[in-house]
Amino acid sequence: MFSSLDNAKAADVLEELEEDVQVSLIRTLSTDKAADILEEMPADEAADVLDGLNENKAEELLNNMEKEISDEVRELMEYEEYLVGSIMNTDFIACPIYYTVADVVNDICQSKEEIDEIYYVYVVSDENKLVGIVSLRDLIISKQDKKLEDIMIKEVIYMKDTDEIRDLVKAVSKYNLFSIPVIDEQMHIIGIVNINDIFYEITKSNKRYR
Repeated sequence: MFSSLDNAKAADVLEELEEDVQVSLIRTLSTDKAADILEEMPADEAADVLDGLNENKAEELLNNMEKEISDEVRELMEYEEYLVGSIMNTDFIACPIYYTVADVVNDICQSKEEIDEIYYVYVVSDENKLVGIVSLRDLIISKQDKKLEDIMIKEVIYMKDTDEIRDLVKAVSKYNLFSIPVIDEQMHIIGIVNINDIFYEITKSNKRYR
């Protein structure tokens, strides 16, 4: 039944399954079919599935995926499993500080990327450094000609990709965030961690980080 699904639907189903079931299903598919399904998944989810396979099988699937996607997945797989970078999602909305509300809405509507969960728009400088965030609620209630600079929150809670996940769990629990941006050493936003991944880590933390 799973192999008969189209790639997008199969990817949706695979994301909802336990890791051991994901790995078992991927192993039953041809290399081409499995690679096509993994391409439809968020990079962090695909990385998690590939981490459960042996190195040769994972490399075979990566080599059969589109290069841009496989490169993104490889980068996530290089992080140690206890680091924030290993669970970050690289699909997010980032807009220049000079954008208006209308510009942001237009970008979201025209975006070819399918982003399932949008809680915040991340505001970046000309150097692509994170300088603020705007909640979806504030975006909706603001006038169309308002600039992001005028409505953004400048005091941003963020994590570095090299921070430990247990510190992420503490920060999110403390500040009641739906998602948190992830930056590199130069303050460039490179990903986010959403509430679903955060909840999963909080659940694990009850055993791991006590």
